[in-house]
Amino acid sequence: MGIYYAASTNWFYDYPEINHFIPDDSVEISAETRDDLINQQRAGKIITHDENGYPIAVDPPPPTPDRIRSMAVGLAVKAMDMLARSWSDYDDIGRAISCYWNSSNPQWQAEARALGPWFDSVWEWEGAKWAAIEAGTIPCPATPEEYIQDMPVSPPRPDPGSEYQQPDENGITVEVDPE
Repeated sequence: MGIYYAASTNWFYDYPEINHFIPDDSVEISAETRDDLINQQRAGKIITHDENGYPIAVDPPPPTPDRIRSMAVGLAVKAMDMLARSWSDYDDIGRAISCYWNSSNPQWQAEARALGPWFDSVWEWEGAKWAAIEAGTIPCPATPEEYIQDMPVSPPRPDPGSEYQQPDENGITVEVDPE
C-alpha cells in the first residue's frame, strides 16, 4: 500500500488499498508525512504543494479587505443582537425596533426607541468607514475585531419611568404620550 499526494487535486490517495485510481501528477509520500500535514492543517495551516508537486503546509493568506469587512459586519450584528437580547430577550435588534417602536408597553417602546438610533448610527459609521478604506483615506484594519473597535457605543437601557411616566398634580403616576 502506498500513500500519494496529487497537486492537481490537492488530495491524498491510498493506492491501491482504497483508491484504485490516482492522478498522473501524484507523488509518493510516507504515512508520517501525510499525518503530519493533516495535524498542521488542524492547527490552522493550509496544505498546498511545492514546485515539485510535494505537499507542504503553509500559513493561510491574510484575509482580503472585503473578507475583513464581512466578518466585522457579522461581529457588529452580533453585538447589536446581544444587547437587544440582554434587555428583554428580543430575537434580534431588528425585531426589537420594528415590533416595539409603537408598543403600548412603555419599557418595550423605550427600548426600541433607544436601540433604533444606535442601529442607524452603527450602519452610518460602517458605511463611512468602508468608504474611507476604499478611498485609501484610512488603512483597512488587519482583523474584524480591529475594524469594529471604534463602533458607536451602545445606549444605556432606558428607564421608561423617567420619560413616559410622570406624577400628576396629585402625585399619582400616569402614562404620558411621548409624542
